[in-house]
Amino acid sequence: MKTSRFLLITLCVFLLLVVAYFGLFRYQLGSAMSSEWWVKSVYDYKMHAAKQSASPKLIVLGGSNAMFGIDSQVLQNKLDMPVINLSMHAGLDPHFLTTQLRNTVGKGDVVVMPLEYEFYSPSDEYSGWFVSNMMAWGNDIYIDRLPVSEYLSFLKAVSVSDVWKGVLSVGSPSKLIPTEQVIQEVSRRNARGKARYEGYSHKSLTLQGDMLPDTRPHKRVLNIVDKEGDPYLKPLSEISPRLLESLAEVRTMLDAHGAQLIITWPVSVRNPAYDLSTPRDQKRVASFAALLEKNQIDIQCEPALFNFHFALFHDNRYHLNRKGALLRSVNLADCVSEVLNGSEPAEAGFRHQESIGKLRFQERKVLSGK
Repeated sequence: MKTSRFLLITLCVFLLLVVAYFGLFRYQLGSAMSSEWWVKSVYDYKMHAAKQSASPKLIVLGGSNAMFGIDSQVLQNKLDMPVINLSMHAGLDPHFLTTQLRNTVGKGDVVVMPLEYEFYSPSDEYSGWFVSNMMAWGNDIYIDRLPVSEYLSFLKAVSVSDVWKGVLSVGSPSKLIPTEQVIQEVSRRNARGKARYEGYSHKSLTLQGDMLPDTRPHKRVLNIVDKEGDPYLKPLSEISPRLLESLAEVRTMLDAHGAQLIITWPVSVRNPAYDLSTPRDQKRVASFAALLEKNQIDIQCEPALFNFHFALFHDNRYHLNRKGALLRSVNLADCVSEVLNGSEPAEAGFRHQESIGKLRFQERKVLSGK
């Protein structure tokens, strides 16, 4: 009798602790804890711009390799359709990208996803960076929209220390800029002419959601070429289940809207550890493309067209400057046009030399200012 009573009391205490912990988790959501608040402001503007854009439109969706590496006006001029760049940060979960599309895709849209290589790496869990950011500013737009099973998975990834930091931050002044103010500031700055780059901020956005810095490569980029090297593609035996699940949901969503999905390559710094003019790295991308195909992912375009000279980069391995974004957008537009017109691009590896010759010519022209 005493044993059963003890077990009952233990169970009750455990349930009370669980309820108390969940209450604290809910209580601190949206507090002014440390996070990338600028990402939320960028999100607010981009979602607004996407909803103002008529369909059929082209949506670019990925991480910051596309936020910094796309000139939407170039795409729009070459493809003759409205373009909106929803790309933000590669640390955002694939399921978050799906949520962005669900709120913006329309009939006949084309969705281009130049995903960073990190998206493909096997992972079944939320990253700590993503969890802390969603706790700070993503409750309404993400957490509360999760189905029960995924909500529980999210809770599992939340650390006690993050909850405690959030609780301690409750009552502190909000770091979130009102959406109306964000929209007004972006509109006002673009009304003055070409959007100036002012760091990681909504203030650097063009009206279509790009960041186009007029800068020379940062020391971090020079180190990749001169000292460290960056292989980009890690050997993979499988693709991230989270990404596969998200892409399956994206395809279903787009089919319902009569929309089309084009998955393509991210940009990369041409360096001794990743140079697509070498047979070594041509084999690596061919193996990667074969693994994607095995998982029903068709990756479009010739990767060598996006393996750029370091002078076309801004401040890290994925961020192009304005000149780089211009060149990348020209090549991407040509590929997208081929896909939309039903002209199948050759498999990865079949057009490397042709593409390398084309890219070297383009680079000389862009870097010389001609």
